[in-house]
Amino acid sequence: MTGGGTPSTKISNFWQGDIPWISSSDLFENDIYRIRINHHISEDAVKYSSAKLIQPKSILVVTRVGLGKVAVNEQTLCTSQDFTSLFSKNMNPYYFAYLIQKTINKEKSQGSTIKGISSRELAKQNISYPSIDEQNKISALINEIDKKTYLVSNKITILKKYKIGLVNNWFNNDKNHVKLASLVHNKASQLLTSHISNNKGIYAVYDASGTPYKSIDFYNTEADSISIIKYGSGCGRTFIAKGKHSVLGTMVELIPNNEKNLMYLYAYTLSNSFKKICKKYIEIGTTPNLYYSDFSKADVYYPNNRDLFIIVFETLMKIEDNLYLSLNNIKLLKKYLLNTLFI
Repeated sequence: MTGGGTPSTKISNFWQGDIPWISSSDLFENDIYRIRINHHISEDAVKYSSAKLIQPKSILVVTRVGLGKVAVNEQTLCTSQDFTSLFSKNMNPYYFAYLIQKTINKEKSQGSTIKGISSRELAKQNISYPSIDEQNKISALINEIDKKTYLVSNKITILKKYKIGLVNNWFNNDKNHVKLASLVHNKASQLLTSHISNNKGIYAVYDASGTPYKSIDFYNTEADSISIIKYGSGCGRTFIAKGKHSVLGTMVELIPNNEKNLMYLYAYTLSNSFKKICKKYIEIGTTPNLYYSDFSKADVYYPNNRDLFIIVFETLMKIEDNLYLSLNNIKLLKKYLLNTLFI
């Protein structure tokens, strides 16, 4: 086991080398492969400070700030004092990274207020593990699942960029404008989480994340609508609330006067044109606010030949939904394997 250290920031020469140095913020939750390299230090920094060289294929365990983050490094680097690093030629580092991660997270999930764990306490962790051959097979399986996760995630990222590019190009037009208020009517919500804390049913309630918060036995809106966060964090962000549903009171819903315009108007709310309107009218105070009476003044590009754009946009949305479904299924599979293969 090896600890880490932070060279003095007062000595500029220490931070002008080519040796990667990481802190706990450079690791990612539940991802043993990703390490962000933002800082480099010199050989003098290693020689004259508490920083130590960590050889490749070591298990980097955050044992202080950011407890529970674990990664395996592919190159020689140094870490801050928030890490304890482990290395052995007699183990598969990826298998043990998952195992240690699960062990620490299990303790955290049991309600323990763990602020840190010493290297001595880490060494005392009682864990069971299979033969090196089994370790290699299990880590290879998980690695394939992670590759699939990255592949699908990258497809989503590329698709979103293309979709937003399409939307911005379409709505960046000075002709054939109509007011947003002429195409929709708004529906405000007064629903609070305290109103439905004990209610259960089949109708979704959406929160500001754009996903169903819970299901209850009534609904306030009959069909799909465009929901806009009007209050608090994410003010101006939009999503589609589907089916018979309700939304929490931090949102306002836009109901198209013609239901065929739902996807077209949702596309508009994703555009830079709409974001500029929101930015113009958002009241910045203790908590940001956005009022329908303001953003409904927006001019929407509304030509007669909208059909092809709608078809393309809807197709992209369906592909995106399917990719998210695939990603969720992959994550569920990984979760199941981690729970069954790492006891």
